[in-house]
Amino acid sequence: MTGLTVIGGIVFFCLGVYLFYYAMKRIKMGRQIKDTQKSNIVSLKPGLVEIQGKVEADDSISSPYSNTACVHYRFSATKRQRRPGSDSHILQDIEIGSGGKGVPFFLKDDTGRVIIDPEEAEILEYKHGKVFKSESGKSASLKERMKKLKAADKDKYSKTGKPRPFFRKMDSDAPLDIPDDLIEIEPGSDEAKHTQKKYHESWIQESDDLFIFGTYGFNPEKPGTFCMQKSKGLPFVISGSKEYNVLSSFKREVKNGFLFGTVCIGISILLFLIGIGSISG
Repeated sequence: MTGLTVIGGIVFFCLGVYLFYYAMKRIKMGRQIKDTQKSNIVSLKPGLVEIQGKVEADDSISSPYSNTACVHYRFSATKRQRRPGSDSHILQDIEIGSGGKGVPFFLKDDTGRVIIDPEEAEILEYKHGKVFKSESGKSASLKERMKKLKAADKDKYSKTGKPRPFFRKMDSDAPLDIPDDLIEIEPGSDEAKHTQKKYHESWIQESDDLFIFGTYGFNPEKPGTFCMQKSKGLPFVISGSKEYNVLSSFKREVKNGFLFGTVCIGISILLFLIGIGSISG
């Protein structure tokens, strides 16, 4: 038992340290956003900038479950089951798969518009979302999933024009399990709470009003032009809320991070003391 107690203490200590680290990162990002004045798009200068405007799209993709035209989507699938390693008989919605995809779009205000490359952006809030279930309760067959995976793999390399390596990771930006009898259900309803497997999607579409904080600089895809994109070591956030709501959500995350971080470290100390007591005894 001593070994398990010490291991448990190490796990809780590491989790506590991570929560403190996450909270400190949120504090830093919140200060950066607060200290950066919102800019008109026409007067943007290279570096960290903050803008607010509406989405304009020359290109779009379709969300995986509802086929809604959008510029960015996130999907996930959850299944009601006991949490792995838990002795509890209470069922919880456990995420069994997730992903997302986006395409460059424009953000426009009263002064102009700028290209936004959403790759690697942290999407804090989507304005649109739906939840679905399979009417029959069935999932897509393995054959159907493999067919979609091969098609996604082929499409990936056909766009780049590069030959497909023999040894490569096959993945997809869209879910492979899409039953053909999906029906929409109301999030939070009794039906949703008791559905065994749920499919979630959220997206950003044309005319959405967005808050964006990130780096404005040279566009690597189109030499001679500028865009907003992810830069190494710097924040890049997109939200369907105003700055005030973004900062308020950060404050809640910081509060929870310090609170649960303290609890985790407290539990780790308690487990270490129990372990030491067991060794001494």
